[in-house]
Amino acid sequence: MDEVLSEFIAETNEQIEAAASQLVAFEREPSNFESIASIYRLIHTIKGTCGFLDLTRLAYLTHAAETLISRIRDEGVAAPEAVSLILSTVDRVQTILNGLEKTGAEPEGDDTALIEALEGQAISAGEAVPEAVLAPMPEMAEAAIDPMPLPPATPRPAAKEQTTKQVHTREAATIRVAVNTIERIMRLVSELVLTRNQLIEIARSNENESFAIPLQRLSAVTTDLQDGVMQVRMQPIEKLFTSLPRLVRDLSVELDKQIELIVEGSDTEFDRQLVEVLRTPLVHIVRNCADHGIENARDRQAAGKSASGRIRVSATHEASHITIEIADDGRGLDLERIQRKALTQGLVTPAELAAMPAEEVYRFIFAPGFSTARQVTQVSGRGIGMDIVRQTVESIGGSITIASTPGLGAAFKLKLPLTLAIAPALLVTAAGQRFALPQHTVIEAVTSRSNGVSRLRLAQGAPIIHLRDQVLPIVDLKRHLGLSEEPFALDDDRLVVILRTGAATFGVAVDSVADVQEIVVKPLGASLAKVPGFAGNTILGDGTVVLILDVAGLAASLGLATSSNFRAVAQPDLVELTKEPTRLILFRAGPGVQKALPLSQVSRIENIDTKEIELAGGMRVLNRGGSIMPLASCWDTDYASQPKWPVLIIGVGGEPMGLIVSEIVDIVDERIDIEIAGSNETVIGSMVFNGQVTEIVDLAYYMKQARPDAFERGHARKFNILLVDDKQFFRDLLVPVISAAGYDVTAVESGSEALRLVNLGVEFDAAITDIDMPDMNGYALAGALRGNKRFGARTIIAIDAYAGPAVIAAVRAAGMHDVVGKFDRIQLIAKLRDALEANAFGNSAIERSASVEKAA
Repeated sequence: MDEVLSEFIAETNEQIEAAASQLVAFEREPSNFESIASIYRLIHTIKGTCGFLDLTRLAYLTHAAETLISRIRDEGVAAPEAVSLILSTVDRVQTILNGLEKTGAEPEGDDTALIEALEGQAISAGEAVPEAVLAPMPEMAEAAIDPMPLPPATPRPAAKEQTTKQVHTREAATIRVAVNTIERIMRLVSELVLTRNQLIEIARSNENESFAIPLQRLSAVTTDLQDGVMQVRMQPIEKLFTSLPRLVRDLSVELDKQIELIVEGSDTEFDRQLVEVLRTPLVHIVRNCADHGIENARDRQAAGKSASGRIRVSATHEASHITIEIADDGRGLDLERIQRKALTQGLVTPAELAAMPAEEVYRFIFAPGFSTARQVTQVSGRGIGMDIVRQTVESIGGSITIASTPGLGAAFKLKLPLTLAIAPALLVTAAGQRFALPQHTVIEAVTSRSNGVSRLRLAQGAPIIHLRDQVLPIVDLKRHLGLSEEPFALDDDRLVVILRTGAATFGVAVDSVADVQEIVVKPLGASLAKVPGFAGNTILGDGTVVLILDVAGLAASLGLATSSNFRAVAQPDLVELTKEPTRLILFRAGPGVQKALPLSQVSRIENIDTKEIELAGGMRVLNRGGSIMPLASCWDTDYASQPKWPVLIIGVGGEPMGLIVSEIVDIVDERIDIEIAGSNETVIGSMVFNGQVTEIVDLAYYMKQARPDAFERGHARKFNILLVDDKQFFRDLLVPVISAAGYDVTAVESGSEALRLVNLGVEFDAAITDIDMPDMNGYALAGALRGNKRFGARTIIAIDAYAGPAVIAAVRAAGMHDVVGKFDRIQLIAKLRDALEANAFGNSAIERSASVEKAA
């Protein structure tokens, strides 16, 4: 393709977008003569150039469009049908241009019907345009074109070997430069910056004054050159917004709604690469606002609104970011419908959904295949658009948030990097090495304090940070990158950088923050491209190569969803135990299959010497330092066969016991799905993990063996506890824990069974109930117990997989005392003991019965 034709295609693409936008503006404001005059000039220019380049098909089509636009200009009025016809012509011109760009020649096709419609179209309202004419034609059949008088073709000049063209203009001179040329200049400027910085380092060490002034001048020129080249990459975001007036106009017609578009901040400058990347996501969001958000005129007026809905698209520049907001004044997102759809698609459990704030529920609309539309239309309903939005925004390091107010509208806010070429970064150190964190992912850097707002803790062996009212997981950067094997230290003055990517918020423990710099992002070389954990590299002023950390990869290493890593909740074939992963300790005990226990049941793990194992009273005990701890074992063996044995230390009513095992295999997070129920009292059941059959050990059996006195003795006064959980696993898990704390336990599988016992006259001092149960959830059970005269105001504690703030509020609103995580057995016993001791009904069931009889 020669240079003249290439320039024509580029210029015409720009002009055709401007023509469509101005035509929509003229339809909205027919008295604006300047708009239609500008459209006429644009179409006339395209037609004249077509004749110059001997592009016959385009010339015929634009000539017919020019005639109709001339009539509209002269009469000063345009029917919607006439505007639709011209816009269809714009689409056809665009199709021809695309074919011309690909092959260098006009694609074959038949424009006869469209040309005849343009020539015969009435410009006043009332005459409809044939649907076949308005339909898009990406591929057109071969046919002859009726002759039409055209300007004579002028011989095309020979192509020139050039990469730029000066265009004199709508009082400014611009020059077109090939993109590859700009990119090459950018790379050279980056190398110049690095060389400048190295010269500065050399000058500092050599104390030669003669270099100072030239080096200062070089530094100033280099900085100006860098800014200038960066400016070449930038262009007004208006380029991204140009197609929106036409889009909203077409949606208004198709959906039979009155929609007004308001565009703000069009002069905000943006990296030209990102403009093209964001075009499709922006279209998807605007279409959703028009279809799902804006109501029809009748419904809007019934709700006290204006008949015409508004979609506002705005752009603002904030430091190193661009924020694009798309907001409508429609009905807002339907929270309940999104919740029902999420449950139907298995994206969340009822318990998880109850704990979610509205903002988190809204994010389900980004799930693949998710749609709340009652029917699929040409505009929306297939559930793919918002998924594309999420993927695209996150792929360029951006984030998207949603706000919605019922009846008032919804807003989508996209926070995006200003440019992909040069980005501000936080330089951190770990084990003496420097790494770069993209600054747009950094929320804050905090120093740990044991008595402050940022406290480090270990949860099941993994570091977490209590930051004000949040609990966040932590990645220890040194250990994560294999730079250190030292265990994580919970010391004061540990520096933690708080990061956010998508919906995931977490911390990264580093040694120090070295600097904040604007870095030139370079891709990893071929030898490092497949190494996980890094998003690229950069070269600092001292010549050091620094790796840029992949923040999404760091979040994934913690098991966090980076934004909308939506999962379907699998339904097991037999008994479903829990939909949330449980931290399990995998071990072997003799020659049998692999075994497992929830890690929450284990206080610690020790390696004991064989010589410390003795027999006393018919059982093995650990004799250490004059104290004796009973031992239990899952198999019979000769303990003298090896010098040391791993032992799981478990607390029973405050008194420890040990479970001897032969090998600790691993600690993993896994969903517990019992596929085969236990056939003997030592095992709850079996599951398959990583292809291996794994037995879930019934710890209560070994507790009774090792500490029968502590297991049965309990406290002087017995309290009778009602445990309600529909899952056998959790009943088996919690009954021995509660019993070991000295309480009598009655465990049932449903709320209705619990109420039946209470109504029969069984006395309970407290109830512990699961929230998420099929026949009657925990909230309903609590209400029924509170209304029962026998139970009255006694203690009710909820247990749930996620005891977050929303669940706590719901639990207390239902009249329950508190809520505890299902695997937090220590907290459960502490809450139960505190509640019973503080309760006015703290007498045992036997003592209460006696007092009632005496009073009678």
